[in-house]
Amino acid sequence: MAGTAYGSLSFFLSRALQGDAEGAAIHVTPQLEKASSWTEYLALFLADGYSLLGNSDTAMKWLRAAVDQGFINYPYLANNDPFLVNVRFDSRFTELILEVKQRWEALTTSEKLKFESGSRIKKE
Repeated sequence: MAGTAYGSLSFFLSRALQGDAEGAAIHVTPQLEKASSWTEYLALFLADGYSLLGNSDTAMKWLRAAVDQGFINYPYLANNDPFLVNVRFDSRFTELILEVKQRWEALTTSEKLKFESGSRIKKE
């Protein structure tokens, strides 16, 4: 996987988990950044890594990108992603998570209404 966005991401996260900011940074390639700009979970993983390294500004940049691309799993982002611990008290995170919560609740309400109205395909 060397030379791919996924390979770069793997090395980046490995170094970030070790607290090696310099070692992590060399693996954030233009190819990885480009792929992360259109793939929500890659953007989320970059946010995770940068949060682990204490780089809140860049973590928030990539977390915003993940949300803008449709990653709106509110319970996961608000409470369950252990790597976002360093940004959870950032005011930008608080603002973003309020937006995520609204979108999450709208989606889950919509899906619940579809289910209750019988518009889902029922198994026989």
